Amino acid sequence: MERSLILRFLLAHRHNFTDHLRAPPASANRGVVDLIEAFIEANWDKPIDIEKLANVSARTMFREFALAGRGSPGQLAKRLRLQRAAEFLRRPEKKTTVTAVARCGFQNLGRFASDYAQLIGEWPS
Repeated sequence: MERSLILRFLLAHRHNFTDHLRAPPASANRGVVDLIEAFIEANWDKPIDIEKLANVSARTMFREFALAGRGSPGQLAKRLRLQRAAEFLRRPEKKTTVTAVARCGFQNLGRFASDYAQLIGEWPS
């Protein structure tokens, strides 16, 4: 509430930083976003450690992803894992099961099935 009041006051009156406050937000740093995307794609089957993704803070990383319109690093990892699961299920081997495919990053099988159906458009079974 306090921040909101201060911001409204600063926007209502002309001062040295008015131009900075009224300027459009900076665009995403594509280098950071590309680096994180490449890391997640290369390590899609492993747990993602946010501290290892880039040499920036977690806050900066999430902001850059949001500015680029990509959601979050976690959402990207989930989409990649579901797409890989779909590839495995479309070209199954003799021992391929839905449960085994779900193990590529999903702990809850029910959540895997519903997320898979939402993204891919069909149930994994």
